[in-house]
Amino acid sequence: MSCNDEISCDRQIDIRQTRKLSRINAGSSPNCTQFDDMVRDEAHQDITRSTHPEVRDTGDTSSKESSPDHQPLRLDVETDDCITSKEASVLSEGTRGPLIPPDGGYGWVVVFSGFVVALLSSGFMRSTGLIYVATLETFPDSTSRTVSWVPGVLAILTFGMSPLSSVLSQRKGCRFVTIVGALMGSVGLFLSYFAPNVTYLIFTAGVLLGIGSAFSMTASIIIVGHYFVKRRALAQSISLSGASVGVFVLPSLIKACLEEFELRGTYLILSSMVLHNCISGLLFRPVEWYARPVAGHNDDVKPLNNKPKYSATNTSNKVSGGKYQSFIRIFDLHFLKDPVFLCICLAYTFTSMALPHAFFYIPPHADEVGISKTDVNTLLLLTAFGDLIGRIFFGWVADKDLVPRRYWYTLNITIGGAAVLAITLAHDFFTHAVCGVVYGIGSGAWYCLTPVLLADYHGNEKLGPTISLARLFQGGSNLLVPLIAGNLYHYTGEYLAVFAFFGSTMLCGALVTLLLPLAVRYDERCDKGDILKRREKNSL
Repeated sequence: MSCNDEISCDRQIDIRQTRKLSRINAGSSPNCTQFDDMVRDEAHQDITRSTHPEVRDTGDTSSKESSPDHQPLRLDVETDDCITSKEASVLSEGTRGPLIPPDGGYGWVVVFSGFVVALLSSGFMRSTGLIYVATLETFPDSTSRTVSWVPGVLAILTFGMSPLSSVLSQRKGCRFVTIVGALMGSVGLFLSYFAPNVTYLIFTAGVLLGIGSAFSMTASIIIVGHYFVKRRALAQSISLSGASVGVFVLPSLIKACLEEFELRGTYLILSSMVLHNCISGLLFRPVEWYARPVAGHNDDVKPLNNKPKYSATNTSNKVSGGKYQSFIRIFDLHFLKDPVFLCICLAYTFTSMALPHAFFYIPPHADEVGISKTDVNTLLLLTAFGDLIGRIFFGWVADKDLVPRRYWYTLNITIGGAAVLAITLAHDFFTHAVCGVVYGIGSGAWYCLTPVLLADYHGNEKLGPTISLARLFQGGSNLLVPLIAGNLYHYTGEYLAVFAFFGSTMLCGALVTLLLPLAVRYDERCDKGDILKRREKNSL
């Protein structure tokens, strides 16, 4: 084995041990197994070695303890807040002591800013139906297939550019990325005012706005996750509930603008609205400014190095191997080999094949069974209301630690899928309303708990790359679902088959989440083998 291969292997082991340590501290009990103790000790050494590469495993720990520059991260649990120092040391590399995220205080300002970003980004994406109709009327020579590329490209890039947004957030900061995204989205909408044809709109209202939305949304999810530990689920739920509020607010606003200023004037107004995300970005201050030292440390809180431990810019962890290895390192693609991440990502992909697409097919199905247009609008509002309630309620419940969060995650996917399947049996307004509300509750809670679950299993410091990769898979499903749903309706002539497909994919996602304990055990066995190999190599 070459030197470069050994370094690459060592770093993969360091990554797994850091994640493993987070899991052990999160669920540690007085009766820890011998293996847990072994993993804790090994991870302790790995973190110290990766933070201070000049410290060697010589077997003599006195030299490390005597030097203040070589103090390892403390792995014990602090009694007051019950926050482990590993969990508290998120983004604290390079400091003299681990820090605890504020878990409140200025963090609620960040949550409100994230709420505004979600309202103007995700809320607009879920309200593109009115823009679609107005585009057909403004450009009568264009076909519906051509116009559909505008919202299609917007959705694909919003999810597909998430990995790039995550990398930029790690290197430049979430504030910078959010402001750049807001400017790109605003410029794209402003240039849409001058659109001579639909092809021009595909670039301005599709490409530019999609990249801008990806930058703003991903950075918002990351920064909110960094500010909270104990209230992580509630904070993410409140922040992401802006998308649900956007469904209430934006359609009425867009409709009024279209009636008064037509399509081009509406684009100008929306451009100025998206520019407000710049203000939200300015409020995304680095979490290090408000973090506090773990109990027992008297060091003053100071701005910290926000550079991730495994980024390509960290010279102490450089790995040679050409462009391919650099690409994997920059975008954290090693997670694609992680069984726990793959399990969550597969469940997320299955579920996102139905969400939010089922929401878009409710109006035509309701019209097909004879429900009036007024009642259809009421159905959409009830579904959005259920979505909002599900996000807030289950975000609050998930922080109570009544049961592991993965149980809430599975439950919400299941009830959402069951509600979608029940729509195939609904033939009046009341049954449609009940199914819509239940579907909204399940889908809203699922969306908010996804970043929370990823942070629980992989740590806050890896929330960026994991959620961005998951959103990338969601973008891929957005390419397939319209084609599948369109063909199902074409061959059957009704929407029942479409809803049956959506409900089935959601239930498949729920089944995949049941495999999470097996994936964790398999990963632990792999970690144990890696630790034994590491100790054997160190002994040599």
